[in-house]
Amino acid sequence: MQSLSLGVTVFTLTALSVDRYLAIVDPMSKHTGKTQATTLAVSAGIWVLSFILALPDIFLSSVVERSMGQESPKRFCFNFAEHYEPMIPKIYYLARFIIYFALPVCIIACFYMLMAQILIRSGKQIPCEGKGGGLNQQRQIAARKKVARVVLSFVLIFIVCWLPRHIYLLWFYFDDSLYNDFWNVFKILGFCLTYINSCVNPFALYLLSSQFRKYYNRYLFCCFKRVRYTSLEPSSTMHNFNSTVRRASSTNTSMVHSQSMC
Repeated sequence: MQSLSLGVTVFTLTALSVDRYLAIVDPMSKHTGKTQATTLAVSAGIWVLSFILALPDIFLSSVVERSMGQESPKRFCFNFAEHYEPMIPKIYYLARFIIYFALPVCIIACFYMLMAQILIRSGKQIPCEGKGGGLNQQRQIAARKKVARVVLSFVLIFIVCWLPRHIYLLWFYFDDSLYNDFWNVFKILGFCLTYINSCVNPFALYLLSSQFRKYYNRYLFCCFKRVRYTSLEPSSTMHNFNSTVRRASSTNTSMVHSQSMC
């Protein structure tokens, strides 16, 4: 279950970075393509792939009975059966590091570098017509940067929370150094950070997204009549999470907005 959860998390973050890149490169694709069907297909694919990659945990692990002094034998669960070669754990955890961390982070980094280049040049490339076109252009660029910043924050949180755990596991199986207090503390810290990653994203959203914060406060304080949150800005991050687009038509200057999907 832990490997399944890890796979879903990292592959979803990778898919989000690709989605943000496509939304910036071709914003109108959200209106012309089958967005809902594509999203469901990608989500199902992520879960199936994560389930398949988590299967080795079932076949490699084992339960062993051992006596502890005068006490009766107790059962212990080990990640690998005792009859496996010492090279098996090394290959397994190296593959986990590449599949669940190194490769996704490299893919995400590439797409974010491409996004950064596009956003830097977007000031001259986005067409705006009519009065106030410059202001609309600035708002459009700011909205895109906000959405990219939210997704990037999730990626950075994932890296901070999971990198220590991967470092410890690689050291444990590849290095014969003496296990000391430093590695014991490092192990506990990395173990705790992996669980913190499961609950920290809503807090990051609350701090980074004014729209998320307003909706959250409205439902949190719904029992208090004095607290009202009626001003929900349509141009904030969560509204633009699925690529709010402003496009100038060749015949008029009407705005096309994508629907909000939180």
